[in-house]
Order: sequence, then C-alpha cells, then structure tokens
Amino acid sequence: MQALNGERIHTLYDGIGNDFLFELQDRDVGNLFSYGLPPPDRTLLNADLVVVVKEDWSAAKTFWQGVGVQPLVDGVSPYVDLGNGSPNVVMTQLTSLQGQSVRVYTFVRSILGEVQEERCMARLVVNETYLGPQYSDFNAFTCSQALR
Repeated sequence: MQALNGERIHTLYDGIGNDFLFELQDRDVGNLFSYGLPPPDRTLLNADLVVVVKEDWSAAKTFWQGVGVQPLVDGVSPYVDLGNGSPNVVMTQLTSLQGQSVRVYTFVRSILGEVQEERCMARLVVNETYLGPQYSDFNAFTCSQALR
C-alpha cells in the first residue's frame, strides 16, 4: 500500500474506538494514515484501507452481508461456527471498480474468552502497512495477551 504524492492512506472504520485511533497515530512514524474519523463521503469505493471491529464472527458476517460485498462475507463465514478455534482477524485484499487495491481488516473483540486490545489491532494494521502482509509476523492475539 502506498501513499502517493504526499497523500495519506484513505481509511474507513466501523466499530473502532479511541484506543485504536490513538495507537494508530502513535505507531505511524511515516505519517501515512489519515487520523480521526473519515469524512462522510468516504466509502468502500474510495478507501485504501478499511478496519471493522465486531463482537464476533456472526456479527461480522451480518455486517458484510449488509454491505453486500461477497468476498468479505466469504472471508469471515468459515469462522462463524468455529467459536474458540477462530482467528482474531481476517484480512481481505479487494480491487475496487476503479482498479485500486483496498485492504480490508475484520477483527472480533473476543477470542477464547479474552478481550482483544484495540491497540494491538492498530499495531497489526500499521505493521502490515509498513512491511507488507507477507512480511509481517505481528500477532494481535499474542499482543493482547501481553498487555493484560
């Protein structure tokens, strides 16, 4: 993911709190991300990065069904019935109608009965943005355990 010509990454969020936003800003040493809540006209069609946090995978599936983007529904569907055996994040790479790459992160708030820290969610997003998902070994679940 790149910020071209000094532009920032256009972000879109749903379900995040201040802990996520503050951590994102603290960890973004290159000042790539746009901070705060996105402008009202920001949509999935004009975002570079989307972060969604839901209570569980069933709620995430329902959310993405409402948005109507089948690859995102398909990405979280396998985890709805897994319960404790599921991951805490699903990252999906989409291509917009304009041919632009959009990275979508779907997180859940609790795994194995343990609340997941939004700070760790933000760290994962920053780490994968700077290094690339294929080179990042950051684990938000392990991070959340360490912060407790």
